[in-house]
Amino acid sequence: MAVRLSIGIAGPLTGPRAAYGALLRAAVDRAEPWFEPVLADDRAEVAQAETVARAFIANGVDAVVGHFNSDCARAAGALYRQAGVPFLMPASTADDLTGTTDGIRICAADTMQIDALAEWLSEQGTRITEIWEDGSPYAARLGSAIRARGLFDDTNTSGAPIALLGAHHAVAREMQARGSVAGAVFVPDDCAIAEFAELLDGVEATVLCPQAQPDFAECVDIALSLLRDAAHQSQSPSRQLQQILDQHPSLRSRQYTKAGFLLQRSTYQKKSARRTGS
Repeated sequence: MAVRLSIGIAGPLTGPRAAYGALLRAAVDRAEPWFEPVLADDRAEVAQAETVARAFIANGVDAVVGHFNSDCARAAGALYRQAGVPFLMPASTADDLTGTTDGIRICAADTMQIDALAEWLSEQGTRITEIWEDGSPYAARLGSAIRARGLFDDTNTSGAPIALLGAHHAVAREMQARGSVAGAVFVPDDCAIAEFAELLDGVEATVLCPQAQPDFAECVDIALSLLRDAAHQSQSPSRQLQQILDQHPSLRSRQYTKAGFLLQRSTYQKKSARRTGS
């Protein structure tokens, strides 16, 4: 390997979304020791993400992996773009990010999780009859996409599917408040994490959740592998890394071509607090 990279690893290491930060820590722990990791906590807060980004740039990191929250990725990514620091996003799904940040997205975009929902609704011959949002831009984007695709109709609400949109902990709180739901509940990809199931203890519901393929933990591994391969080819400082990454056969328009979503159905039973899935 020609160069040993210093890689900024950023995400919610603390706070209500720390379960995602744990994925970053685990990826660093299992990676080969070919790079110097610089971990930083953005707490899934935009202002903190910008602070982290400025620190990474000032410290001269060669590349950044992380910022799981799309709004954090957008804010931090604008700074990386200006500084010329390669930026790889393993879990930021907002459709515009590859263009607004020049970052490389490993996971699939939001459009693809709505595609998965649309396919299921078509098979069932139904539409979403209620959309609840937690007030976040993430939830608003998904709610708007569901409506724009004609997947929402609130005229027939008896046992029909609903959508609860937002961060996994907020969606879990809303489901706990409801206790049980008659129809299927569509929740977004942020809920595709083990902690979400734990937070639903005592809830009775059938949940539809888009599972990232590859999953977010694997996406972190892929991001690090792409950087490792680029470092093998680089003969000078990391400013060549972006050019090498852009030529990778698994990337097209700075999007990992093998990414997608699979809609997972899980049933939660109130009495036994058991979960079954398919």
